[in-house]
Amino acid sequence: MKINTGLPVLLPGSPSVPRKIQKIQNKVVRDFRVFRGRDSNEALEAVSANSFLKLAGLQKNVYALQHPLFHLRCHMSIFSLQKKWEQLKPKVSHLYKPALKLFQTDEVTQIRLGGKPVTDASFQWPCVDGEPLAFLAQIDLVELTEEFNIDWLPETGSLLFFYDVEAMPWGGDVEDKDSWKVIYQKRADTEIKFPRNLEGEFRFDTVYLKAVKSEQLPSLERDEAQALNLSEAQQDTYYELGDREFGDQPSHQVSGYPDCVQNDDMELECQLLERGINLDDASVYESDTAKALLPEAENWGLLLQLDTDEDAGMMWGDCGMLYFWVKKQEARESNFDNVRMILQCY
Repeated sequence: MKINTGLPVLLPGSPSVPRKIQKIQNKVVRDFRVFRGRDSNEALEAVSANSFLKLAGLQKNVYALQHPLFHLRCHMSIFSLQKKWEQLKPKVSHLYKPALKLFQTDEVTQIRLGGKPVTDASFQWPCVDGEPLAFLAQIDLVELTEEFNIDWLPETGSLLFFYDVEAMPWGGDVEDKDSWKVIYQKRADTEIKFPRNLEGEFRFDTVYLKAVKSEQLPSLERDEAQALNLSEAQQDTYYELGDREFGDQPSHQVSGYPDCVQNDDMELECQLLERGINLDDASVYESDTAKALLPEAENWGLLLQLDTDEDAGMMWGDCGMLYFWVKKQEARESNFDNVRMILQCY
């Protein structure tokens, strides 16, 4: 088919199409994932608003952007993805779990990384072996609840997160538990100075975060996803549509399924550790004890997933993540004394 545009025809995906244009074509498809819960027309309009209108800034590539085949390919990609999703959705929709993604914002919020903690009068800086732990994050639960109410978290107060960054234990030993601390406080109105003996490299820069509700699918490693018995093609679609997009931002998150760097069985790991079982031997995961503890492992909730963050000056191992877990019933009772932490990295 010849399209009379007065411009030479460029085949989608050919070397003649600038790389930046190709990247935006892919972005259109990724944007669709955000709107997959809406009906077809609304999803397409949302994608147009969130992708096509952003193209205006590419002044030098107006020619390529105006080319009909560029728009045609974008629309075909969207509808192809939509068709796959409509076929798979009835089979996987029961697995969706709500989460709160924490995105960087220019607003001054009470959900933030680094800086100095804002505390109540009773606060004492947590230490391990006489050395102060690094302050990681402060989560205001009122701001969190305004976006979405996680039923196992208090609706008021705030949480402070601390960690032994110098030693950086991965959390697989029962004795690691003193290397982090999560403090719940009902009221916070005083900014505390850093301890004098807290090294500068462990004083992180402030990054303000905004909570955004998301619906997530579990990884295919999980038993509930494996029970679906998806075909190879369905698994590809599942990965494509289940991808939890943070764009270019770090994957900070509260609740929901973890975005794992390594294995996806941290709830079981927490339950084993609570029972005094170290994780240094891989055989423990397949032991009769581990199998017996699986039902109890479901009681753990993802309190905070903290990604490597260059803006805050945080690096966990080799571009890894910290995962803080809490028993949901203890969290309902505002008890965060028994939080477990797992570090995963590449």
